Amino acid sequence: MHRVPPRLAFLLLTSALLTSMASGLGVVPSSHELTFEPGKTTTYKLKVVNNDGDARQVLLYTDGELSSIISLSDSLISFAEDEEERIVTVTVLQPERLAVQGRLQGRIIARDLSLTSGQLGASLSVVSRLDLIVPYTGTYAELKLFVGDLQAGKQGNFVAELANLGLEDIASAQVYVNVLDARTDDVVASLVSDDVRVPKGTKKLFTIPWSPEVPNGVYKAVATAVYDGDSVEDQKVFSIGSRSVRVSSISVDDFSLGGIAKFDILLRNEWSGVIEDVHAEVQVRRGESLFASSTTQTITLQPLQSQAVNAYWDTKNVVTGGYDLVVTLFHGDAVEERVFPITVTQRGIDTGFTAQVVSGREGGESSAIYLLVALVVVVLVVNAVLFRKLFRRKK
Repeated sequence: MHRVPPRLAFLLLTSALLTSMASGLGVVPSSHELTFEPGKTTTYKLKVVNNDGDARQVLLYTDGELSSIISLSDSLISFAEDEEERIVTVTVLQPERLAVQGRLQGRIIARDLSLTSGQLGASLSVVSRLDLIVPYTGTYAELKLFVGDLQAGKQGNFVAELANLGLEDIASAQVYVNVLDARTDDVVASLVSDDVRVPKGTKKLFTIPWSPEVPNGVYKAVATAVYDGDSVEDQKVFSIGSRSVRVSSISVDDFSLGGIAKFDILLRNEWSGVIEDVHAEVQVRRGESLFASSTTQTITLQPLQSQAVNAYWDTKNVVTGGYDLVVTLFHGDAVEERVFPITVTQRGIDTGFTAQVVSGREGGESSAIYLLVALVVVVLVVNAVLFRKLFRRKK
């Protein structure tokens, strides 16, 4: 086994006190797993990668619980310029017996040593992990949960990996997944896998489908594997969709052309968490011409709730006709732009949100006309029915 020479150990300690700089150093594989076999010697290859092709020295050493049984074919590598990689042989000499059971871990560390003018300039290390699995007496399992790409209304999957680390087969294993709202811990879905057998020293993958019918937001999946009267748990936090703010409606009240139009813009939080620092920049355009620009107040939107913001347009010297209302929403790092065609008349602004728009007197007069027409139609229908009955009686 290669120990760190005293001089290099001093350099290593000094470098830890200095600020690290970016490095193109890497190791492959990043992790390796072995199952304990008394007295067995195992070797495998570790690739040290010089990504950017710079000339550099790389120190290799081990630490962790398995450090004493790991040896390396090289402890110091000197990369020439444009040299891309070196292969190091890792030898693991397993002892005849171990007093512990379970997962033991060792690390192989590759530390970049960059020397400038005889002085240690900076260092950066990358790690390859070695896991040694010492089987348990009886049955014993470890569980890993993986979350697939989940989107509202579309089927995705949870994948659970159950590893039998015991000396006996697991006769029956089943995985249960509870999905919780990460904000409230309310359970929004409960799922279960098929029941399977897991032989000793093997792993089984459980694929559990789910079609989310929940709002976009942050959720937590808690997976519990139940096997032969025992259980093990793993959990993951994940997101469905992304933070999103929607323009629910735009209305203009009591407007006359030549005055100041006040746009009431109702924003809805489509995310199941709070979205802070929400505001909008609102422009009125026609083609390449900009007629107005206004910034709304900044608000905080509560989960799945709506709140109005306001923008203003001085319509002096503006003519009737069609315009584009460009609403650019800002929240966090997100920028969302929406374009709404609007129509300006002498007495109102039609924003296209007919159920929510409240205009001036012109809109009121239109509503009265529609009501009068409806009443006339009703009277004509009633008269037609009565006339038909009277005509039949005369016959």
